[in-house]
Amino acid sequence: MSRKPRQTQITNSQVYHVLNRGILRQTIFHDDQDARAFLQIISRYKEKANFEIYHWCLMPNHYHFLAKFADGFLLSKVIGACQQIYVLYYHRKYNTAGKLFQNRFKSQAIEQEKYFFACARYIELNPKRAGLVSLPWDWKWTSARHYILSEKDDVVSLNPLWKESFQNLDNYRKWILDSHGADIQREQELFRSSTSIVGSVEFRRGQTMQDGRAVPIRLGRPPKKNRSYLSGKQIVMKSVPTQCSLDII
Repeated sequence: MSRKPRQTQITNSQVYHVLNRGILRQTIFHDDQDARAFLQIISRYKEKANFEIYHWCLMPNHYHFLAKFADGFLLSKVIGACQQIYVLYYHRKYNTAGKLFQNRFKSQAIEQEKYFFACARYIELNPKRAGLVSLPWDWKWTSARHYILSEKDDVVSLNPLWKESFQNLDNYRKWILDSHGADIQREQELFRSSTSIVGSVEFRRGQTMQDGRAVPIRLGRPPKKNRSYLSGKQIVMKSVPTQCSLDII
């Protein structure tokens, strides 16, 4: 007897706030070449690993991404591998060795409907909070320049909810700069915290922990052995030269 078609769409996609910093808070992006190299690594492999980046910011000693993975089970393999590639680049350029990043990267599963833009604002306000610029989009290495100044950005995938929520650049600019009140304080507490899941009780119930990270409870039949998420690292690493050079990207 033939199997009945599914009545609902099954998806394991997930939005994450991903961040990491240099070990002992050391600088990991010393100049424009470093920042550009890291972004190009991310850009090169985001399509291969099927993930999108909506908001991002590179600070001298850490980075933030708000990204959506078509399969949340790929997160650790893909981001971990991209960091490994950057470490190869960094050690080659600066003639260094050893750890560059502070342990494993941090990830927070974000409930898109309620907390997505709060996380975006937290990320893009980083340079202003740190006193590096007076306006978030004055910082060179941030998606705020794409959203506010309409600069071309090969990293960003425009979220369809953005236009629906803000309609135009002026509204987004005003919302980003509305950095007073309980909401902003609450956002900072949430996204600086050690929690792995930011969302409602219902959203939390749909998560499970795997290797220390929140992933959506997998829906549907068990995956086949040749599914790509089982070899996510190979997706990212297979085209990396064994001898890393400054023009790796």
